[in-house]
Amino acid sequence: MARRSATETAAVLDALAVLGLADAQRLVAVRALLLRITAMLTAMVLKLGSSSSGSGSGSGST
Repeated sequence: MARRSATETAAVLDALAVLGLADAQRLVAVRALLLRITAMLTAMVLKLGSSSSGSGSGSGST
């Protein structure tokens, strides 16, 4: 879900660029930060997905 939100944010950045509503240098910096965040989230999902602790969908209480 977080990766999908990052993709939506990238689309908003593209729209800002096309409409000329944001400074190009600022958009480059924001896009770089967004890519770093997305990479961290992707790595976290892959790491948690490969653990043997279960699906992670439960509440943790019994």
